[in-house]
Amino acid sequence: MTTFITFIGKGKLEKDNKFRYERVEYIFQHNHVPASCFANAIINSKEFHFDQVRVIGTYTSTWSQLLEDPTEEEEDFFLKIDGAPREVLEQTRQELTEALQKRWAVKNMELLFHDDTLTDNENEILEKYLQLMLNTTGDIILDVTHSFRWMPQFLTSAIQLADALSESRDVKILYGELSLNKKHCPVRTLDSLWHARTLANDIRLFFDKWEPEPSAKRLDAD
Repeated sequence: MTTFITFIGKGKLEKDNKFRYERVEYIFQHNHVPASCFANAIINSKEFHFDQVRVIGTYTSTWSQLLEDPTEEEEDFFLKIDGAPREVLEQTRQELTEALQKRWAVKNMELLFHDDTLTDNENEILEKYLQLMLNTTGDIILDVTHSFRWMPQFLTSAIQLADALSESRDVKILYGELSLNKKHCPVRTLDSLWHARTLANDIRLFFDKWEPEPSAKRLDAD
């Protein structure tokens, strides 16, 4: 069982007074995928398999961006929730869930709405991620693109998130980097930082305290 966890924020205020994420081309290992919302890029890359999805957002998040490039069937609903107030989002949550289930071909889908103050507090976002991940069984694909704004913040957060989890499961932490060249935005895999730090700690324990067990376990796992 693998769970995809992602966060939807606001984006930038455009000329029509609505918030949007900028459309860029994300570079994955095997293909390039144009998208505004990184979650859609992950889905459309077809490089990751998951069985269920959890989307974290607030009542001022731009939820319509999850339905970017709407089909004719999705168009009316897209316009209904684009910039919609809290009342409308509460009324249409189930409809949005079903629309995303169909679009992303995933049966197990959950949309988690939080208070608007969440977008101004990275520590609170991190806490929400941690709570959700600790309550999730199986492997995890975590997208932190639209949640942590600065490199030091999301690198530190990636390590904190990974450290809070059992080593017995696989955790992939993905970040779609917004580069100056909008046509070539690399996709970073941040869980490698966690594995590198864990390896460094195991080596330090071996040489400083002559504790071979962590290194031996790692060799057996590899």
